[in-house]
Amino acid sequence: MSKLARILLAGADQKRLLPIASRLEETGLPTVTAGSAAAAVAACEDLHPAALIIDGQDITADDATRLSAAVRRRAAIPVIVVWPADAPPAPETAFDAVLRHPVHPAQAVSRVQNALRHGVMKQEAALRQQTLSTLGIQTPDIDASGQGALNVLFVGEADPAFMGLRNALGAARVNVVAAFTSFTAFDYLHDRNFHAIVLNALKNNEPAFTICSALRRNSRLFHVPALILHDPSRFDAADEIFARGASDLLSVQAPEAESADRIVTLARERAEGLAVRNAFECIREGRVLDAGTGLFNRDMCAAHLKAMGEAAGREDRPLSFIAVRANSSALEHARPAPDQLARARNEFGSMLRYLVRPEDFAARLDSGVFLIAMPGAVEGEAEEAAKRISMVSDCSAFAEDSRGDTVRLRMRCAVAERQPGETGIQLLNRAIGGLGIASVTPRPGESVPTGLA
Repeated sequence: MSKLARILLAGADQKRLLPIASRLEETGLPTVTAGSAAAAVAACEDLHPAALIIDGQDITADDATRLSAAVRRRAAIPVIVVWPADAPPAPETAFDAVLRHPVHPAQAVSRVQNALRHGVMKQEAALRQQTLSTLGIQTPDIDASGQGALNVLFVGEADPAFMGLRNALGAARVNVVAAFTSFTAFDYLHDRNFHAIVLNALKNNEPAFTICSALRRNSRLFHVPALILHDPSRFDAADEIFARGASDLLSVQAPEAESADRIVTLARERAEGLAVRNAFECIREGRVLDAGTGLFNRDMCAAHLKAMGEAAGREDRPLSFIAVRANSSALEHARPAPDQLARARNEFGSMLRYLVRPEDFAARLDSGVFLIAMPGAVEGEAEEAAKRISMVSDCSAFAEDSRGDTVRLRMRCAVAERQPGETGIQLLNRAIGGLGIASVTPRPGESVPTGLA
């Protein structure tokens, strides 16, 4: 497992941190622990972690704040604190996220994963603009801050907890829409865009379970955070609700202002994510796109892979490539005509852009050879993405002709994760080498390895 995805956990009681560390390890995020603030700062300097989780049980608020500031001075990483249940609210700007003991391991892991991906998206958007600039292409300034108005949907009974939370969100200038039944909630979700959804599970769990599951089955709503308002003394379904896709648990016993702040944090992340997605679309300049597919072309690929490799080394973060070769799966005597096969590959390439994350860099290297560069992803994540691409392709038919005949494409995928010191082009050579394509170091003026026909 890549050491580049290490998560630092700081706290005096290592046993209390163990469930979170174990769940992080299970999801492919290696961890390291520090028993004191000084040890955490030293680990940050030596190991370059991707995120920090502070156990606030045995540390004062001032010391936790100082630790967060010291780490942030050394690295721009997300800092998450797990605050004591009976402590006053944590300082608003000291941490990227605040959770309350007892915290469910899946809850902490979800916050870490959200924070890591959000950072990768912002860095990749800025990096693409820099690459275009090196190619002499200037792009307009893009606001990827997502600082506009936030819309939150509350689903459930209008009990006193709802009223208090709505007032706290109103004080934070958040637009709150209430849906008192699941049917009304789905009507709102169909007609409007929300940055977060709060589900009332104080009296009945099932509506929250149903809506969470529905959100995660819907491609448009998949990334909308769902927060569950619950009573810790009566709620014993944390494992199930997180398995269904909940983003966070809000205790009815926590201060309303703090719960509102957690809702705003996730909603703001969603708004910023939408803004970054828009930025990715805005910097798709026609001169660096392949005409047949809309993917990036070889020139952009060469320039950006170099930049991605350098950024991965500089930021000490994972980078994985998927090389894909698309050939006809027809028998020799029934091979499609060259023009039909070319159209089929174009259609596959056009589809490919929608099968990967917005921050993934998808390019066409040759007629039937494609590349997906995945910043922040380890090899296992890239392998899962490659399986998904192959499965969708296997169920698709391309380039229907006048007789109704179509082309089936057979995918061959190869995955490679960047090794320490490896450049983007070297990683590309390794990835396409996995397809049986000769790896060739580019000569001066040559954009990407040859031999891709």
